[in-house]
Amino acid sequence: MPPSSSSANYVAVGQDSIYCPGGALITMANGENMQGAAAGMKYRFEGDKLILNIRSKQSTIVAEGGLTQEDNFDVTGVLTLQR
Repeated sequence: MPPSSSSANYVAVGQDSIYCPGGALITMANGENMQGAAAGMKYRFEGDKLILNIRSKQSTIVAEGGLTQEDNFDVTGVLTLQR
């Protein structure tokens, strides 16, 4: 994955989860940024690592050339950040 930079607002939920109402640090495999999709994640610390387990779903309907297509994305990911 190429280097990137991002930020997102979040709300703590319980003692092991956060919720990003405006979207989180996820880019789809097709290169589209999902910054606009709300996302929740669980986190944990392992030594000097922060591990985020992310789950996000997004559905869009695209009408083009007289055809209607529904795109559904269901993303599960693990992000490990080390100090």
